[in-house]
Amino acid sequence: MNTETTTDEATLARQALQESMDLRDQGHSDD
Repeated sequence: MNTETTTDEATLARQALQESMDLRDQGHSDD
């Protein structure tokens, strides 16, 4: 198993999640 790939994927997923949450927090508070 390649830990580098796993770490990279986890980092990318984390970044995407963070950006998604940030965008939601910024303008789409239309619950």
